[in-house]
Amino acid sequence: MRKILSIVAIVALVFSNAVSGFSAPSGVAHVLVTIDKTVSISISGSPVDFGRMGVGVTAVSSSAIVITNDGSGADETLTLSVTDPAGWTHGVPAENVYRMRFQFSVDGTGETWQSASAVSQLIAYDESKSLWIKLETPTATNVTTQQTTQVTITAE
Repeated sequence: MRKILSIVAIVALVFSNAVSGFSAPSGVAHVLVTIDKTVSISISGSPVDFGRMGVGVTAVSSSAIVITNDGSGADETLTLSVTDPAGWTHGVPAENVYRMRFQFSVDGTGETWQSASAVSQLIAYDESKSLWIKLETPTATNVTTQQTTQVTITAE
């Protein structure tokens, strides 16, 4: 009986050492993170003043609106919308109808101008972009007071 107990004890000791001494050569730990993106832009160069203009005239702004992505380090997409002034509507120039077009460029001399709804401009973190405006006045109007149009610049 002593022999059997000794053998059982030896087997148990060997088995316990084998189990406790067993380990893998490597392991995996999972690390999770979610970026909390802060969307933010700063705007300078506003208001843009076209001054006094006649009917049926087209002009490009003399300076740009500068937009800077000062968010949390991520790229953003800029979109635009325009609010009509009292007495005028936006469209193809006609009586009491004006048109405003936009261009992101260094100097506003490019050939491609877009309506506000067509603008979708990527801007990298800490990048600045120059937005130029082309204004086409109505072909006829009875509105002779200064008109103010609001251009909303949205970052997403």
